[in-house]
Amino acid sequence: MPRSLCAIVFEMNSASTDPFAFHDTAPAQCEIAVIGGGFCGLMSLAHLCSRHAIGSCCLFERSACSALGVAYGACDDHQLLNVPAARMGAYAERPVEFYEWLQRAFPQRFAPDAFVPRALYGRYLVDTVRESTQSASHSTRVTTHTTTQFVSDAVIDLSAASDHYKLTLASGRVVRANGVIVAVGIPQASPPWCAADARAVAAIAPRVLAADAWSSSALDDIAPDATVVLVGSGLTAMDMVSSLRRRGHRGKVFMLSRHGRLPLPHASARGAQDAVSDEASRARLSVISAEESRRSPQHAFRALREAARALLRAGHDWQAAIDSARPHTIAAWQAWSESDRAYFMHRLRSMWEIHRHRAPRELIESIERECAQGSIELLAGTVESMRAVSNELVALTVNTKAAATRTIHAARVINCTGPMMNLAQTDDAAHDHDHDANSRTLLAALLRRGMASVDKLGLGLRVDSAGQPITAHNTLLPRVRVVGGLLRGSVWESTAVPELRVQVATATQSLASELRIDRENKA
Repeated sequence: MPRSLCAIVFEMNSASTDPFAFHDTAPAQCEIAVIGGGFCGLMSLAHLCSRHAIGSCCLFERSACSALGVAYGACDDHQLLNVPAARMGAYAERPVEFYEWLQRAFPQRFAPDAFVPRALYGRYLVDTVRESTQSASHSTRVTTHTTTQFVSDAVIDLSAASDHYKLTLASGRVVRANGVIVAVGIPQASPPWCAADARAVAAIAPRVLAADAWSSSALDDIAPDATVVLVGSGLTAMDMVSSLRRRGHRGKVFMLSRHGRLPLPHASARGAQDAVSDEASRARLSVISAEESRRSPQHAFRALREAARALLRAGHDWQAAIDSARPHTIAAWQAWSESDRAYFMHRLRSMWEIHRHRAPRELIESIERECAQGSIELLAGTVESMRAVSNELVALTVNTKAAATRTIHAARVINCTGPMMNLAQTDDAAHDHDHDANSRTLLAALLRRGMASVDKLGLGLRVDSAGQPITAHNTLLPRVRVVGGLLRGSVWESTAVPELRVQVATATQSLASELRIDRENKA
């Protein structure tokens, strides 16, 4: 990225650490409460304000600095999106809108298939949400004007009354709402040292262990030649490597994960253009993905391998085969039996993840160069134990995939393991240092009250097709919708903008209809 653009991104993000003017105080009541300030929360608010005659709406986020979420709010100015710009529009019916925004802000600087800085996408979201909320508050098309408020407090409990919900905030305040959008995301997995000997871990200097890769202090005060261990080798770990090197770190970096695999690269620009221009190949891939993928995970993977090989033989990139399955992934997941899903999770998920959630080619190539040079080591294994060596060092005992034991001395260990995989263990997984403690508390309360329930694999909350929670008594929870990662158990693909924007549109329309606040009812 050109230096001038880096400076522009920095200036845009430094102009306001609180782009939505968050308040410390909360209203006594609102028509709809949106819990969570990431993409799903912000776009739920935008949909409600721009498309429905809502009287008042409050968005709750624990910290104004956390608005935009981890993906676009906690990143640095160099970290890139993992989806091309032309597919990242915030509204499903306008997928190229983000690219059009880029063209207005930075004419001719980016191609449609470019992977641009995530911070720029954050600024696009700010503009999109501001436009929706401001136009709604001054709308002359309906008799009801929308009042919006952003509250810097976390919702830690939700209880139902006869015709409304009571939201208990971390500050102790209580807010009444007629309807609720839950968009908190899946809490982060517990760091590996939580399973280690408690006394040994307690003796380790707190700054040596970073439970949250996205915390502001995770990479602070690391000596340039110090050894760093990243627990995980996915997209988050790759971002941490990139950030470390930009900070001048030149020491050894271990990327430790169970399988020791990096994400695979996106297709080259040429390959992507060739694949999408081949109508016959695209039609064949669509048929394979739609029909074969529903039968079983084994059939789906076999069909994808055959399609990828056919593309390679034709001179195209294999990535088009995976991309062709995207429109059918949800239908396939929902068609599979519980045993099929369990098989996928235990046997195929790691391979699917590296093929499906790919990284920019240049980032992978830079890490592979360092692996060849020995400054980065990709290690397949798990943490068995850890102990303090000094105030500055920790010794990790690692069980490698090759059935060997290895000890690594590191100055910093950073948890990059991603979201937790079993929501049924939400109560057991809370820790004082966990930045997701508030969302864990909220989810635990919903499950404890029976207002929500998890699927049999524990992957997410059970919901209907519109995101309405299914209670422990197998009834639908009225006037509540769930969007985002918490739908993982129902749809599996619930992390990327192309899927999330459809969820948001469906959930907000459904909730507005239930509350009878759609524009047609109040125009």
